[in-house]
Amino acid sequence: MSTNNPKVIFELRAYNTAQLAKLYKVNYRTFNRWLKPHLPLIGERVGHMYTVNQVLIIINRLGLPGDLEFRDSNI
Repeated sequence: MSTNNPKVIFELRAYNTAQLAKLYKVNYRTFNRWLKPHLPLIGERVGHMYTVNQVLIIINRLGLPGDLEFRDSNI
């Protein structure tokens, strides 16, 4: 009997820090520590959210969270 694990898709959209930390399965403080060296490249958040372009930078620096697959919501 084969086990078919459904793939979880990472949707490229704006996220806040808590949402990204949850996707990476770490707490908020740990995620902020991971981002700290990359903040000059990532830039300031817009309100409480990272823009789609900033999320792309985060993914390029930290990799996709877990075993997620990438899907662009604009396609």
